[in-house]
Amino acid sequence: MPKHVTGNTRDFGIVCKFLTVVYVHINELLVGAQQQSAERNDRLKETTMSTLCNDRIETGDVLELDRNGEMISALVLLATDDAVILDACDDTTPFVVRRGDLVDYRLYSPEAA
Repeated sequence: MPKHVTGNTRDFGIVCKFLTVVYVHINELLVGAQQQSAERNDRLKETTMSTLCNDRIETGDVLELDRNGEMISALVLLATDDAVILDACDDTTPFVVRRGDLVDYRLYSPEAA
């Protein structure tokens, strides 16, 4: 053991073992969460997304869309003819999407639920 290390080596070993167990457990949780997220994305992508020309997106609607390769649900905070402001309701900043860029999405319909 290096000369600059002081203290009880038994305690040091216990702490190292504890940290290893915690690391392994956290890693298992993260892997499980990633697998669940991937499975959810696969299920959502199985359903073909399409936009009908007569879909009218209005303030208050809920959309499901692909953002950075992940399917998300977003609340329409404001809808204009040019763009929509969407809130993913996940504590991130709302984002703007131009109408022309909003191609693949699903509009939530309470009647269909």
